Amino acid sequence: MTSEVTIVEVSPWEGLQCEGKGISVDKKIELIRKISEAGVKKIVATSFAHPKFFPQFTDSEQVMNSLNSLPNTIYLAAVPNEIGCRRALASGVEEVVVWVSSSEVHNIRSLNV
Repeated sequence: MTSEVTIVEVSPWEGLQCEGKGISVDKKIELIRKISEAGVKKIVATSFAHPKFFPQFTDSEQVMNSLNSLPNTIYLAAVPNEIGCRRALASGVEEVVVWVSSSEVHNIRSLNV
């Protein structure tokens, strides 16, 4: 057993999905940069969910491209399916988060499929 703990910050994904679509890329980058400066080494920076259902993330590619210059931090992206994963990988994401609910009904509702 290891004695190491890894903290993965999810607020740029989970927190911003509740905020609507009015947050600019610059504000998102500022939030992510501050989290990184606080010492968090892994941050789920955005989601590559379908923009029709999650308009807050229509700028995911732009967010990920803007983060390339921030050192010492791994930026992950949440992906709901293969299409989202392909978009994330094409944007240079090295690690993805795949979410699955414990019930089929909630899974379908949360992914809007």
